[in-house]
Amino acid sequence: MIQGPRLPALLLATGLVSLAQSQLAPVVGPRGVVNAYTQEPSPSTVAPGGLIWINGLNFGSISDTQVLVNGAAAGVLSVSIGRIVAQVPWETASGLAEVVVRQGEARSRAARMVVQPVAPSVRAVGDSGYGEAVVTTSGDAAVLSITGLGARDASAVPVIVHVGGLVAETEVKARDQRPGEYDLQVSLPAGWQPGDVISLRADVSTANRTTLGKTSRPEVTFVRLPSDAPELSSLTGSDLRGNYLIASAARDAQGCSPSFLFDAAKTSATRIDACLVSGNQNDTTPVIAESEGPALAALLGPAEGQAPAGVSSKVLIFRPERADPISVQLPSAASNLLGTGSDGITAVLAGDAVRRVTIDTRTGEVRDSTAGGAALPGGAGLGMSVDLGDGMNQALSAPAAGVDGSFGVVVGDSAEQPTRMKFAIVSAQGEITSQPFPENWLALLGPVALSAAAGSGGQSGAGGSGPSLAAVRATVVYHSLSNEFYVLARNSSNSAHGLVAFPKDGSSPRVVRFPDGWFAAACTARVPLYSFQLSSVLAVPVTLTLETEAKNSCLARGLAVVEPGAELASVVSLPPQAPLDIAAGSAGSMNDFIYSGNGTTPDSLVVFDAAMGAASQFNLPAGVASFAGVTAVSSMNALIASGTRSTQGDSGFVVFDLERSETRTLSLPDRFSTASLAGVFPVTRKLVARGTRSDSTGSQYIVYDLVSGDAMVVPNPEGVAWVGSLPQQTSSGLPGGVPPGGGFPGGTPPGGTAPGGGFPGGSLPTGVPTVGPASAGLEQVNTKANTLAAVCFDPDSKQIGVMGVRVP
Repeated sequence: MIQGPRLPALLLATGLVSLAQSQLAPVVGPRGVVNAYTQEPSPSTVAPGGLIWINGLNFGSISDTQVLVNGAAAGVLSVSIGRIVAQVPWETASGLAEVVVRQGEARSRAARMVVQPVAPSVRAVGDSGYGEAVVTTSGDAAVLSITGLGARDASAVPVIVHVGGLVAETEVKARDQRPGEYDLQVSLPAGWQPGDVISLRADVSTANRTTLGKTSRPEVTFVRLPSDAPELSSLTGSDLRGNYLIASAARDAQGCSPSFLFDAAKTSATRIDACLVSGNQNDTTPVIAESEGPALAALLGPAEGQAPAGVSSKVLIFRPERADPISVQLPSAASNLLGTGSDGITAVLAGDAVRRVTIDTRTGEVRDSTAGGAALPGGAGLGMSVDLGDGMNQALSAPAAGVDGSFGVVVGDSAEQPTRMKFAIVSAQGEITSQPFPENWLALLGPVALSAAAGSGGQSGAGGSGPSLAAVRATVVYHSLSNEFYVLARNSSNSAHGLVAFPKDGSSPRVVRFPDGWFAAACTARVPLYSFQLSSVLAVPVTLTLETEAKNSCLARGLAVVEPGAELASVVSLPPQAPLDIAAGSAGSMNDFIYSGNGTTPDSLVVFDAAMGAASQFNLPAGVASFAGVTAVSSMNALIASGTRSTQGDSGFVVFDLERSETRTLSLPDRFSTASLAGVFPVTRKLVARGTRSDSTGSQYIVYDLVSGDAMVVPNPEGVAWVGSLPQQTSSGLPGGVPPGGGFPGGTPPGGTAPGGGFPGGSLPTGVPTVGPASAGLEQVNTKANTLAAVCFDPDSKQIGVMGVRVP
């Protein structure tokens, strides 16, 4: 009971607390700024004039709240206690931008976002950033709500929209009351269906994909193969039109690939009478798909020769809205076709000087290609050639790209054991400048990979020339805020490790040492060096043991963290039971997170959040002993892995939600013994797996809802027992079907098996059928179109048709 004399003092104290709370500075978390329409996790991308959400604490009212973007006042549209909606100032420059909330004299710490000239964004129902678009439809017309067209006149920004992979005519109209927001009027193409994916591109940037309406369950089509069809070896699907694809068989004696055109929307399979050829004899298919378009294409044979010589001067273009293909005559014979191009397909013409032409897939028009971006001498990539003279001509690192089109690369006098090194910067115009390393310091080269040491050698670089992957063992990154290239380095005696910073302006390089006793985890061919946007730091996996040889399991015990301008790194130690295995295929980075399993058969996930500067450990749910085959889903800040109890995939899938620090299981439905991942569909937050039935009589697709966790089993068409792959019998306890990732986390360890010589949880009983990944090329997963297609087999293992699934 509160006594009377003490009441005034208590009220005074309560009042002071309330006053202090009202004067607390606004707080914006490092991941607190996101694109309001796409909801892309930080670092989120926006355009000048685009809308952002600022999530945090202690926000006041709209009258006393100011938002600063790179110091310039942003338009504030609404304010609640935990969220501000603001408009990016039109004059904001491209690159990383800092966002600060100010209330009176109180200011938040800066959070960051990425600004680019055009970043188209489509509003979704519930402001989720995915799924069903906010749309008004009337007959065959629809109106979408978009933003992110940048500071130019919106009518001058080319906007291309496909609905279900079919081209839709559009018109952009500004909203008078909401600057930066637009109504996009779309004339829907004939043949569109509810649930079709909307793909929007403005300039060269692609918007978040949404759907036009929705479907509640998977929709299945099945097209039977003609009775005389040869056995198919590959499926090539359209990039945006889902189940519009060409299936091909092995080459015949003339080099032609017998092929069929499948169109699920028309439930048709048409034999292609023409001879489709490829210049590369190792290609599994002669067909390529147009990037961000619906077209498929192939060179028309018989072949005149093999690449790099001319193969054919004719191309066939297949489009879903046309009954017949377009025949295109090239200026000369091409050695190759590429799906990536400027609004079309690129043909690489043979000759002494490489020439590229672009084919407009709608008209068949051929025009000279204008390659974007800078190229290093020799073709950039691993095949580049940078000759500094005096025998210094061996690239020891992959090139790191600067913001101005330049590249930085470590160059030495030998690939295997260089004694002299320099750092070269190649400008966008091809001009080369170089600097020696600081005295007694050299780039740290990772050890030769176990596979290379065993005699398998390295893979050739681009174009079959230049350094092999085994030679490219130095690590370089570019840091945009400090405008420096950083190289992982060691001193001449290898008794100290650190980074060497080479400023872009040519000033003297400097050394950033790791603390005494900490060394880069140099037990993998290329030690990773991470550069983060939200925190501006760099990080290197480190260990307390000096490593000099490649290992199947390369365990880092901490991360050396480097602030720009620092002379000494700090170290974030990892839990003793949770090292970071950087040799495993489960290791990677996403949205300023570093992640990996804690060994070759991991039973926990180790995560470093660079935005928070902290490490954490995710334990597996009950009933799951280990995981493998990690898939990153950047739009969800999530990782998905196959779960193992005794056999990989027998406990379904494990979802690691990095931002919420949660782990959950997607369990197998009844009557299934194992499942392997087919694909993750971020557009509607679905996962599709191929499950093996417990009675070993077949396989089916399973669709999981990543939000609710619910599972739906897709019925097989009549007469179909196996989808995408045939069962493989085990012998001597070894699985005949290799799971995604090669049976181990991220792949079989080079030169051997897992510790103990077995598989997670032990070997499988002899004679048990397993289903690994789909046979090469016989399953097409299209996450852009929310579809998958697969060759199907009857109980006698005979190919009988192609199944198409529209994922809801």
